Amino acid sequence: SSDPSAVLVCSDWAQIGEDGGRNDDRFDPAMGWIYDDVAVDLMCRLYMAGRFVHIPQCLYLQRVHADNTQKRPRTNASIQTGTVALYQRYIYDLASAWASREDLAEITLVVDAMPALCTLPGGIAGREPRGTVVVIDPERPRIGLADGSVGAIHAPDVCQHVIERGGLFNECYRVLAHGGLLFTDTPSTDGRGAFQDPRHRSFWNENSFWYVSQAALAPAVAGLEARFQVSHLRTWYPTPFHEQTAIAYVQANLLALKDGPRQGGPMLW
Repeated sequence: SSDPSAVLVCSDWAQIGEDGGRNDDRFDPAMGWIYDDVAVDLMCRLYMAGRFVHIPQCLYLQRVHADNTQKRPRTNASIQTGTVALYQRYIYDLASAWASREDLAEITLVVDAMPALCTLPGGIAGREPRGTVVVIDPERPRIGLADGSVGAIHAPDVCQHVIERGGLFNECYRVLAHGGLLFTDTPSTDGRGAFQDPRHRSFWNENSFWYVSQAALAPAVAGLEARFQVSHLRTWYPTPFHEQTAIAYVQANLLALKDGPRQGGPMLW
């Protein structure tokens, strides 16, 4: 009743064993929450409708026993596959909803002096931009917005035109708020698209994003100061045309980690 904008109220919770004692065999704090045992589709649609309110008390106990759904290999595998599919379906709209409620900007990056990119064979930059379009110089990627003022950055067909990787990721990190998302789609070296265009200046695949999300590898990227966590990483074909012509893309969704609470998922830093 104190927050009329709330559409769902949740509390802290804990796992217990069959005997009622503490159980820590899942959700390892060092690795983050891997599973989310809720009706995710409904939760996604609710979140787009309004705010979730967290009550910082342990009001729920989950009893762990041999017949839990996550203990059944086939059922658990179905849960994992379904969760990823729902993530891919809703993540852009969820990020937009969060940014809007937090009064944060949503922007789409476009590379300066490359207007033909939208119509290049295999390019995906021509898809409808989300939020405000921001043009960046591939030589000096700068975003003219205040620190921490952005909730979501969409960067399709951008990374391959920038040599200064540290500069690009530092600048995105600078303008993102804690928990803000950077969405990238880049032609992968696992297909033909990375090398087919002579204007591409850097080359990427899934492993390339280790170097902007893992502390041990980050020194390999000159000047990198950004602190990102992988939210989602996959190699895919955006359309049947891409699949027919072997133009694979690497999709890397990265969370900006700043001064707020940690995010779910593996903690790579």
